[in-house]
Amino acid sequence: MVFAVAILVALVTSYHLPELITPDQDVTIVKSMGEPTMEVIVKSGQEIKTLNMSETMVEEDIIGTVWTIYEMKGGGMIYVPDG
Repeated sequence: MVFAVAILVALVTSYHLPELITPDQDVTIVKSMGEPTMEVIVKSGQEIKTLNMSETMVEEDIIGTVWTIYEMKGGGMIYVPDG
C-alpha cells in the first residue's frame, strides 16, 4: 500500500501536477484536443468528472470570457486570464 502511494506521488510530481492530489485545488485536463474522442477531465475539490465530447450541437448564450488561449507557431499554447 505504501509503495503504491509512493508511485502515485512520484508520477504526479514528475508531470508537475501536484494539484491532482491536493484536495482544495481545482484542475481541468483536456485529452485529444480537437479530436472526435476528446475528453475533458475536471477535478473540483475531491470530486472528479469526465466529460466525453460528442458531435451533438448545443446552443447557449455567451455572457463573457474567462481566459484567452493563444496558439504558438511551435504548437504550444499560452493561457491568459481576462481582466
